[in-house]
Amino acid sequence: MREKKATLQELETQNEMEKQRKQLKRNLRTLNYISLLLANDHMVKNPKRLEEICNLKEGIERQIIKNTSTLNKNRKQQFTPH
Repeated sequence: MREKKATLQELETQNEMEKQRKQLKRNLRTLNYISLLLANDHMVKNPKRLEEICNLKEGIERQIIKNTSTLNKNRKQQFTPH
């Protein structure tokens, strides 16, 4: 019975890690796109647009940190003997 619980917990951890990896990839692509927007002269000239892009960039960066932290925590749990 204990082995099944451990297996179930491992599966849940693996599913969570996969979800976080996908979200991290998505966020990194978005951050790359934002960098391209910021390199565009037309976007930088409009102060309101620039502010929106910078706010979006900050939110994406926070999400990337959260994803990475969750992945690292789950990775530690995965390799820690029970």
